[in-house]
Order: sequence, then structure tokens, then C-alpha cells
Amino acid sequence: MDAVPQLIRANTEAEWQAAWNYAPQVPKLIRQLAGSPKCSHRESLMRAAYFACGKLHSEDFHMFANGGQPLLKRQRGAWLDEIIFHCPPHQVPGQYSPVSVEIMMSFEPLREVRAKFSRSCAMVSTFLASVNIGEFMTPSARTIWNIESDGSTVKIANLLFSEGLDWIEDICNPVTLEDRVIAGTLPHVDDFTSLELVLAVGGRAGARRVVDEWKRDPLRGPNLERSMRKLSSQFGPVYRGDDMSTNTSVLCICYDLWTSRVLELDERAHRHHRSDHPKSARPQA
Repeated sequence: MDAVPQLIRANTEAEWQAAWNYAPQVPKLIRQLAGSPKCSHRESLMRAAYFACGKLHSEDFHMFANGGQPLLKRQRGAWLDEIIFHCPPHQVPGQYSPVSVEIMMSFEPLREVRAKFSRSCAMVSTFLASVNIGEFMTPSARTIWNIESDGSTVKIANLLFSEGLDWIEDICNPVTLEDRVIAGTLPHVDDFTSLELVLAVGGRAGARRVVDEWKRDPLRGPNLERSMRKLSSQFGPVYRGDDMSTNTSVLCICYDLWTSRVLELDERAHRHHRSDHPKSARPQA
């Protein structure tokens, strides 16, 4: 018989898949000795979601159904915050009711920013970032909770109220946004999406400031320059792909964040460097 875990933590994608598909082996006799479960897995799930919603009610979160799974949601102008309770496929009623809790953020102005380089004008996403609440704990790891365990429901609600709300506020703060994007410290948001957010919040001037600072960075700068040179020689429109540096360069081209004048000066300096390189001497006849 497997010991039924209180929670399962995963640091890699392989560990996460194993945790998601975990099915504890609880013999029928043990289940009979434990008696009938107090409630079904769905009832346990709804109870945990209602408890979290009660904790967050003062922050204007409300509960909805999301394909049969609970969803907490609030709208703050152009911002949409969602808390999703995902259920793995295997449960043992009364003993193992697993759930993964994730916060997702969307920002409506991202739709206009992304429309310039989206391949489909009808399917432009406003999604910004997401985080599994287990990543707020120390050590950080994606987590599946067994809400049949004592205290799990309270811990989930407390994490959402303290760490989760702080994470949302951290990303939304326009005062520190540009500096945090320059430093690469916007939590759980990659560089490309961070630059999109700066464009949506602070406009082209703020985004140019970020790119100017990135160009001076010894790691980001050379990668961005290579991607810019490659895309600048490409004929036709450019679109988002899978490579981070290329995507950032696409954004720079679409919004003129790395101006053609800069590229021209860089190319002129490159040609000057080549002309100054000593040529091999030929013997004269």
C-alpha cells in the first residue's frame, strides 16, 4: 500500500507529469475500514474553492464554474486575474483528492500590441503570465495538493491571499515596471512578454529605454544584435516564433525600438573595422 501524500512537489517536467498521473494504491479493505467518505472528490474540491473565495472576497474575487472545475475571477479595468483549480485524473474519495492551483493574469492592451506581429488577427491573446502557487513556497516547486489532508485547504487560501496577491501587485506596478524588466526580475514573466507589457503600459518611449539598456547588457546585447541583423535582411513581414531573442527582435522591428539609424551606424562601424584589418602582403614581381 502506498502512503497517501499530503502534497507532491515537482521541479522538472518529468516529475510534474509523474505527479499529475499519480494514483495511490489503497486496498479495498483499508477503504472499508475507513468507512464511507464524508464527501466526494468534487465536493472536496468545491469546499476548498469556496474557502479560498471567502478568503479573497474582500479583494473582489468571485467564484464561477470552469467546465465543472471551480474558477475564481476578478476584473480590474483592463486587468483580469483568474485562479484555476485543476484536477488530476486519479482520486481516492475520502483519502486522496488532488488539485493544482494556478493564478493566471491577462491584460487587454496586449491584444493591440500583439496584433502587429500575430499571424491571426482573430486569435490575438491577452494572456500575460501564470504561476503555480507552490512556486511561492520555499523551496519553490509546482505542487499538487491533497485537499483531504488536514490543513491543505487553509494553506492554499493563505498562499493565495498573501503571496498570490503580492505577485499580482508586483507585476501591475507601473512605477517599477521598466526597471524590473531591464533587470529581468519581473517574476514568472519572460523578457519578450515583459517588453510587450512595457509597450502596453508605458508606450514606445518606455520600451525604447528598456531595449537601450538591454543592448548594453553583455549577454542580451550580442544575442539581440545578431537577431536584429538577421531579421533586418529578411523580406516581408516578421512573426513571433519560439526563440526568445528572435521574438524580442520582432517586437523591436514592429515598433521601431531598435531604430534603422542604429543599425546603419553599427553596419558602418563593422565595415570600417574590416577596412582597417591589415591585408596580407604580396611579393612584388
